[in-house]
Amino acid sequence: MDRISQLVGNGSISSYWLHPSRLPVEVVVTPANRHQGIGSALLKRLIGRIPAAASQPLKAACWSDGEAGAAFWRKHGVMPIKRTDIGTIDLTSPALVPPPASMLPDEITIYRGDEIAHEDSLWDDIAQLHERVYRANHDWSAVAAIDLATARQIFLDPDDIIPHALLVAIRDGRPFAMASLRSLTDAGSSELGWTCGDRELGEEGRRAADFPVSQ
Repeated sequence: MDRISQLVGNGSISSYWLHPSRLPVEVVVTPANRHQGIGSALLKRLIGRIPAAASQPLKAACWSDGEAGAAFWRKHGVMPIKRTDIGTIDLTSPALVPPPASMLPDEITIYRGDEIAHEDSLWDDIAQLHERVYRANHDWSAVAAIDLATARQIFLDPDDIIPHALLVAIRDGRPFAMASLRSLTDAGSSELGWTCGDRELGEEGRRAADFPVSQ
């Protein structure tokens, strides 16, 4: 191989055990070297390396300069199936004032994570709630079977959870909605994550899931 003088792009196809029916594909080209056919050449070579017996469709995600990335994938026959908008929240905004408890039915109680820290069976229920909502929100990409221990590790990773910034809505002893802030690797940053309501319980679940975290 000739010595590489400048890296202008890269591509990869991988697998993800949680979504075994699809193969994630990534093609990245530096802005200064786009529109020269480099991305198309990378994608063509990647597809040529997929075993003939493989039946999984490719799955691509556009994380930055989304419109340009989406145009590239459309050009190669990849149709959009889901869009996720990522933004930031101003924690000083008056809109983040928690709503009064009277907005929720009397039979619903909201607890902080640190208030139920020792309720192990309840955390099992919370992990299973996460799995149900995750599976429902990914009906476009089949989710592998997940046992309880794995669900707790994925959705309730102790390295991510901020116990006092995790709210769980409970009715009849069962969690059915939650919202949380998760810690990030960036110092001083948090992510609003896993905000969800159990669809089986209807509008109350969605309303409780919208209950904001106050600091």
